[in-house]
Amino acid sequence: MPITKEIQDLIKSEIERTGIGPQRILKGNKEAREIGLTSGTIYRIIGKNGSDLTARKTHVELVLKLWSSVR
Repeated sequence: MPITKEIQDLIKSEIERTGIGPQRILKGNKEAREIGLTSGTIYRIIGKNGSDLTARKTHVELVLKLWSSVR
């Protein structure tokens, strides 16, 4: 799926809101490991470590799910 500025901004705002970075949000997450989602992938999605124009839909959905579950 295409990575839009809105998706990038949403993920960045969730990181800021929770204070939890990509490594910590993925730590011990079996589902992420199974689908090949890494912190490097998340950094590329948000444009912090290079930039990806597309990403797997399952990766984006899990990223959003993980941060939205943090209250």
